Amino acid sequence: MNNEDMNNKMVCIEPYENAIHDIKTALTIIYSINQLMDFNNSISDDVRKNLNIIKRNCLRAIKIINDVSDTTKLDFNCLEPEYTRFNIVSVISGLIEGIEIYSMPKIIKIALEHDLKSEEVIFDRIMLERILLNLISNSIKFIEESGTIKINLTDSEEAIIISLSDTGSGISSDLIYDIFNRYNTSDNSKGRGIGLSIVRDLVNLLGGKIHIESKLGEGTTITLVFPIKNISEEKHEDKTHSNNFYTDNIIKIELSE
Repeated sequence: MNNEDMNNKMVCIEPYENAIHDIKTALTIIYSINQLMDFNNSISDDVRKNLNIIKRNCLRAIKIINDVSDTTKLDFNCLEPEYTRFNIVSVISGLIEGIEIYSMPKIIKIALEHDLKSEEVIFDRIMLERILLNLISNSIKFIEESGTIKINLTDSEEAIIISLSDTGSGISSDLIYDIFNRYNTSDNSKGRGIGLSIVRDLVNLLGGKIHIESKLGEGTTITLVFPIKNISEEKHEDKTHSNNFYTDNIIKIELSE
């Protein structure tokens, strides 16, 4: 897509993006004030409980807004991958550390295994994090009290393969092909049916493929296959968000449902 086409599409969604920005600004103010009040040690347990409800619902609202924004951009073809070089094992390990903290009160063990010729990959880091956080969040929803999520990384000369297996409740065979459809609610209302459709669209945007296997009562395995990219050296430096504050907040938002 050339710059003129992209600019024309951005003009089409500008009113939506402006409204979304204003709503997120208001929610961020509410969330920040809530956080300040939570630091007050003199408040009662009932007040603190209500503050936690406000915080949780602020995060849920921000996630809904993010999903709607991404869905709109994907529908209008206004998202393009920004490929950079980074260590994929380090990035995923960082996500796992944060997720294990925020997955409480469930006892979830997330394991990362890899057999890579090189841990350095050329990928859109932000899209990778969004895909994995959506998939892991979905797995956590279907693990009742305790369980395991295993992420495995392998590669070949042509592709990098990411598989995610969980010990959740699994998906029946008659529903397995519907879970990536937008607004699908066949999962007994454990979400709004947007997150996994965004995963599907992002994977397609990156030229990848999704394969899913599941057995009711035993768990699910989702495998992502992405083509290996080669880009010019001047684009190799990873300039995406890499600080802990950014990662922690993204994890809080994605796990808020």
